[in-house]
Amino acid sequence: MGLSVFQSLAIAGGKAAETISAVEKERKSTLLASLSKSIDDAKVPAGAYRQKHMLIKSQAKDQLNRVIDTYVPSEIANELNLSRPQQVVLANALWKKHDYKYENINKNYQSSLTMSKTLGSDKFNLKAYLKSQFGKDVLNSDIKGMTLDSAVNIIAQEKAGPSPLTTESFAATSDAYDSSSIFTNPIDPKDLALKAKQAFNLPDTVNDSIPTVEVAPTVDAFKIAQDVQKYAMNEGQMAKWKNDALKDGETSMADWQKLHKLAANNAISASKLKIKIVDEGGVLSYKMPGGEDQTAIKRIVEREILRNFVLGGMGSDRLTDKNFLSYVQNVGANVQGITIADANGKAIPGMTYTDGSKRFIYTGIDTGNKKANGAPIYYTIPLLSAQPEYK
Repeated sequence: MGLSVFQSLAIAGGKAAETISAVEKERKSTLLASLSKSIDDAKVPAGAYRQKHMLIKSQAKDQLNRVIDTYVPSEIANELNLSRPQQVVLANALWKKHDYKYENINKNYQSSLTMSKTLGSDKFNLKAYLKSQFGKDVLNSDIKGMTLDSAVNIIAQEKAGPSPLTTESFAATSDAYDSSSIFTNPIDPKDLALKAKQAFNLPDTVNDSIPTVEVAPTVDAFKIAQDVQKYAMNEGQMAKWKNDALKDGETSMADWQKLHKLAANNAISASKLKIKIVDEGGVLSYKMPGGEDQTAIKRIVEREILRNFVLGGMGSDRLTDKNFLSYVQNVGANVQGITIADANGKAIPGMTYTDGSKRFIYTGIDTGNKKANGAPIYYTIPLLSAQPEYK
């Protein structure tokens, strides 16, 4: 008696299943061998990576804890109403600003403290220093926080680089052997990668980043010194102005206007600024076009114009002249000061600085007064207007 249609299909199906099973078994065996080799090959680099990651994490945790304890301690945190996670983020931003070196922060702070005392101020403290290091109102804003462990894990991951065993590498191997065609007990590369990482005790990947905090721009002290050389007033022109201004023994507002124009011409000529001269109702004035490069140079030029102007007043012994001081306040209203921390203990005469919320011009002239340790206190010209902000 012949086989029924159903029996024929069943037998055919059984033979096909045996064939597929054999193909699956062979492909699965090859794939497992390849994945096993990937694991064996990763054993040594995985061990080296684990050691590197652990070392970076340990060092980062130690350094960050020191920054927190020294520069964002609990008393400051209480005063500013900061949570522990916010302390971590602020400390990390400060640490990062100083090239991830705790000793760099110490040097910067001591420089700021020394300079402040040299200028006769006893009000410089930790809070003033923090304000000088971050953007305006950062310490009063709602800073997003992060735990110390999370932060150091991210730092270690960024510095150590990617793990030698990743889900992606296993997935690529699986795809190369067409693992999707294995239907019976298929291989899950993600699960395999996870088990391999656990076996090698590799750190988990952190898919996050440390919240950013706006920091105040740092000015290179060497660059400041170079700028002073570049924008220095022409001595011949300065001598001529002094001779003309002092010939009658008095200096008028017109004399100071001439000096300011001279200082501006010198600084602008020495810069790379593109200048347009505009006739505004018969009065010629300079217009400096915008652009990021232009803006950065403009801030420097403005400081150097005021510096040269003040040096003119110092050189003519007119530091207390009311017209001079009035003109200084007028010109200085638009000049951004350099944070005293960037002076590195060596302030430049005529330069505009900021110390906390105070903005002033350093003269380098001894006032005749002494500090408690006998060191001289130097004369400064306080600028009464607030620090200008430019977007």
